[in-house]
Amino acid sequence: MTECVEPIVGKILAGWRYDISGLAPEMRGDYELHFASCEHCRSRQKVHRIIDISLIVLASASAAVFLLAFAVIRYFGPRHAFWLEVGALAGFALSGADLADCCRGDSSAHGDGGCGQARGAPCA
Repeated sequence: MTECVEPIVGKILAGWRYDISGLAPEMRGDYELHFASCEHCRSRQKVHRIIDISLIVLASASAAVFLLAFAVIRYFGPRHAFWLEVGALAGFALSGADLADCCRGDSSAHGDGGCGQARGAPCA
């Protein structure tokens, strides 16, 4: 893998998980120029975007499965259905919380990746 062409800017970008979408337009110029000239940071940005999108998809699928489990339990009404429903709703709530963390850009779930000065941008 190549080295970063400007290590200080690269470390700042690593702290933001290579996401500059939350920056004010007047502050983005230097970082956009850095991405244009630095293959290392561009490749890291792609990896971080793949991870973020994968986590969003996984959390969404998990929430859907827990909601489906709740519906199946309600439909069949097995013994101890109340506790199974509580478990399904708790799983749904935790999956939804993970999804909200992914969209909010909370990097505590998958490491800051750097100095942690700023977080990712919220979902559009």
